[in-house]
Amino acid sequence: MNKYELYNEMTVEIEEDDIYDFNDIDKMKMKKGINTMFNKKNRTQSHTSMKNHKKMIAASVICIASIGATPVAASYLFGDLSTELNVSRDLANYSTVVGQSVVYDGTSITIDEVILDNNTLTVLSTLQSSKTFDDSIEHFSATAYINGVQCNGGSGSTQILDDYTRRNLFHYNMADSTIDPDSIVDIKIEYQKYPVNGAVVDSNVWEFEFTTDAHSLAKDTKFYDINEQFVLDDGTTIEVSHLTHNAAGTKIYFDYISKRGSYTFDFVGYDNLGNEIWPGVGAYSIYDGGYSNLQTKITNPDGSIYFGGIDENATSITLQLTATEIPEESGRLPEPCFYSNEFIIELR
Repeated sequence: MNKYELYNEMTVEIEEDDIYDFNDIDKMKMKKGINTMFNKKNRTQSHTSMKNHKKMIAASVICIASIGATPVAASYLFGDLSTELNVSRDLANYSTVVGQSVVYDGTSITIDEVILDNNTLTVLSTLQSSKTFDDSIEHFSATAYINGVQCNGGSGSTQILDDYTRRNLFHYNMADSTIDPDSIVDIKIEYQKYPVNGAVVDSNVWEFEFTTDAHSLAKDTKFYDINEQFVLDDGTTIEVSHLTHNAAGTKIYFDYISKRGSYTFDFVGYDNLGNEIWPGVGAYSIYDGGYSNLQTKITNPDGSIYFGGIDENATSITLQLTATEIPEESGRLPEPCFYSNEFIIELR
């Protein structure tokens, strides 16, 4: 149900006994930080779960720090970008392992790994504290700069690993700038702590500066033309322009040809192997258009489910565009008001 999308702005603790009250669609439309709770048993019972394939650094190179009385292990123990993005291919040739940590007032923030995919910067970071995180009182938010220009907001998810550890996976976009794929790119990320009640923002800034490049990933990105137009009942016209696929994931792009109302857009469908295609975390939309990440719902032989990248054995995917009207007043999102005809994208 669309109402579960509203949980994306909340931190929700769900008792393990209650997870069976939600169906697969409910779980998928909730933030990964919440969805992780549903997969807890699958990760411990299923040998084929993606989460059981986390890459671990050899014990001889793991650094142990201490914040107050709480030991903090190097955050690579929790998995790399390939794991967090749920893609089957290794991103080692495309991502930059940063490993910078900054500590203020008992909280350590580490930028673990980044990847630059065209104008989208994906950042994996770990927050560790000597005190229990209280998400009802405060939250941490980051601002990203690419070549000195502030990115146009960000989207992503927070995974609650335990009372003292959070894992953030965020996507930042440079909507009005094309990054030269052959250049070295300067990145700056600033984390700050914000009170939920709107009080004075903490003056501490966890600041990180480093460089990365997009050359290897851009060179290995496949591009598929689509050029399908769809007209909604109010005359709003959307063109689904193209799809890109690389080791970091699959994105489908759309543009407004004419705009009447305000909508959110998703893409759903299936591949030629029968796997369901679902919208993934990290969709981005501006006035002129946007994109949506796609991922595949995988059912293991033991019945457990995870969401990963587009199956490498798939030769085509069939999709529908769905549109949901954004209500003028805040509240529950309605059901989609528009389903397009199916269209097929040949992958090879």
